[in-house]
This record gives sequence, structure tokens and C-alpha cells, in this order.
Amino acid sequence: MSESENVLSLPSCRSNLFNPADSYVKTLGSKRSQTTVENCVQNIAKILGHSSYDRVEWSKLRRSHWQKILGALEEKGCSPSTKNLYLTVFKGVAKEAWSNDLLPQSAYLKISSLKSLKFERLPKGRSLDLEEGRRLLESCFNGTTKGFRDRAIFAVMMGCGLRRAEVVSLKLANWNCIDRSFSFIGKGNKERRVYLPKNLDKYIDEWLIKRGLEAGTFFPGVSEILCLSQFHNVVCFPGKAVRLWNVVEQANCLPEGFAHPIHFILV
Repeated sequence: MSESENVLSLPSCRSNLFNPADSYVKTLGSKRSQTTVENCVQNIAKILGHSSYDRVEWSKLRRSHWQKILGALEEKGCSPSTKNLYLTVFKGVAKEAWSNDLLPQSAYLKISSLKSLKFERLPKGRSLDLEEGRRLLESCFNGTTKGFRDRAIFAVMMGCGLRRAEVVSLKLANWNCIDRSFSFIGKGNKERRVYLPKNLDKYIDEWLIKRGLEAGTFFPGVSEILCLSQFHNVVCFPGKAVRLWNVVEQANCLPEGFAHPIHFILV
């Protein structure tokens, strides 16, 4: 059988053996990355004719399979960045299989030589100017505990440039009230320290007065019917996502043409 005719097949009675796809997923540093890559591997298995990646005989993986995967992604209208993500996953699983003596070296070398797509796109959205940032902070505040929290969240995002996942992962222990900074482990398992601009200090201080100084999540979920002792035990979970953009849109605080949605985890 030629390489072009070779297809992945489900193994017989081998479900308890080492699975390079599962091993590759577990090497990733964050739960979010693991979820993303696991979805990619699952889709790759389906494209190649199988219902689940955990039963695929990955030792049969060949370079020709990428052409089939790429064709399926093109039919779905996937962006170049998505195609490159799938290629990275495809090569990662192949490397894991080769490293564990499941994939022949010749097959692995052919797969590893695959090149990513070259492309360039304009960035989505745009930066806010100072006046738009001020109006955005004002639009978040309605005098409630939730208003204090939402305004502080935007202050940290705009003033320190944190990612959404980094903001919701912050703990009180990450905050240094002396030098007004946050230190935390960010993307790529890299430790970062960011400093809050002085003109945004008051929003964090006002939020901490409402929140209290108990250990735990810096921006926990808020329910107006909860007393403060209950409030400190509520945590933001990624599954409870709403669009904070609605707060901005309803307040009509940004100029016409600013249509890039802001998604955030809030409860």
C-alpha cells in the first residue's frame, strides 16, 4: 500500500496502550491550551474517519494525511491561523509517536518538514484613546458591588495590559499594595510583574474596600443578595461567561464604528 493510500485505522484490542495524542495534550502548560488542542486532535480523528482520537492507531500516521486534513479545513473556510494550529498539533502528535518508538523515523521526518502557511492580516479592533477609556470606566459603574468590581477589572485590563484569562486568575496574594503591582504566572508559564498607573489606583482601592482583604480570587463573582461573608467564597468559573461588551454598548460610551466585542468572564 502506498503512502497516499494509507489510512489511519482503529487498533484491535489496543485501547490500553500508549496514546501519543493523549500524551501530547498532557504536555501542554495550561488547561485552556489542553482543551483547544484536544478539540483539534478530536477533529483530526474525525476527518480521518474515526469517532474518537483515543482509539486511533497513530503509528500509521503519514505526511499524506495532512493533505486530507488541510482539504477538510479549507472546505470549512478555516482561517490560515487555524490551519497552522492544526498543523502544529498534527506535527506534535507525530513527534510524540516517534519519540516513543511508534512512528518510523522516515515518516516522522517527512511530517516534520511540513511548512506553516504564510499570511498577514490587519489586527482586529483598535486601541482606545484616553477619553474613550475614561468613558468606558464610567459606564461600568452603577454604585453596586458589581459596579465597583467591573470598573476595577477594566482598570487592570487597560492599565496593565493583562489578558482575560490572567485577570480572572488573579489572587489577592498577587497584589502588592506597596508598589501597586501584580505579579503572577502568565502565558507560556512566564512570571510577570505589571504596575498599575497612578491615575487608576483609586479604582482598585475602592474595590478592595468592598471586597475585603481575605485571601482568594481578586475578582470573585458577585451577587447583590449575598452578604459579604458569602461573597468571598464565590469564584469566577470560565463556564459562566457573559459579554461585558453589553455594559459598554448599553451605556453608548464609545464612538460609532467601535464594533469589536469585548468578551469577559463574569457572574
